[in-house]
Amino acid sequence: MDSDLVIGAAPPRFPPPTVPSTAQTRPSWSSVTHSLGGSTARAVKSAGTTLATVGSQMSLDKAGAHGPAPRAGHGRRAHSEVVVARRYLAHGFLDVAMRILGRNIAQVTADDWTLLADRLLERGRIAAAVDVCQTGGVPLPRQELLALGDRRLRRRDVDGAIHYYELADADHERWAELVDVLTRFPGRELQAVAVAKRYLIRGEAPAASRRLAASA
Repeated sequence: MDSDLVIGAAPPRFPPPTVPSTAQTRPSWSSVTHSLGGSTARAVKSAGTTLATVGSQMSLDKAGAHGPAPRAGHGRRAHSEVVVARRYLAHGFLDVAMRILGRNIAQVTADDWTLLADRLLERGRIAAAVDVCQTGGVPLPRQELLALGDRRLRRRDVDGAIHYYELADADHERWAELVDVLTRFPGRELQAVAVAKRYLIRGEAPAASRRLAASA
């Protein structure tokens, strides 16, 4: 047994290897990437824009390039539909024509609406004709409405006569005749007073006021 070896003694320690002072360490990829990223960001910032701005600008350019085309196409389609609706109207398919014209109001002329209303009146579709006139902004068929009101009044259908007279803005004589019919029914007293107040004396001054004015 060697006398220099001692049981339980610590193993000898060796100094770590030294790096020569002349050697240069290479930069890590992370530092290179960070440096490049910083320079790229500075370059973009110095150019006065960002990637988000560039992306949005590209989106706006695409929208501008494709924006006007659908509007022009929609206008042509609407005009084509109106042309087709006129053909349906000429062939007597009023409901189809009314539906197509209703969804292309900007392309429909006053003559189209008037012709459609006339065809509806010929078939006795008064409510539809009134709706068409109101949608197209054309005058209501006054003479036809007055005739319908007169017919209802002869049948003693006072409510129906009032409806058509109001739509057609009936004259004073018609309202006077309607009030005369109402006064033949005792239960219609309040309605007769309301109609007289609204349509018979709206432009007339009370009798007492007229007498005072004459005496003055």
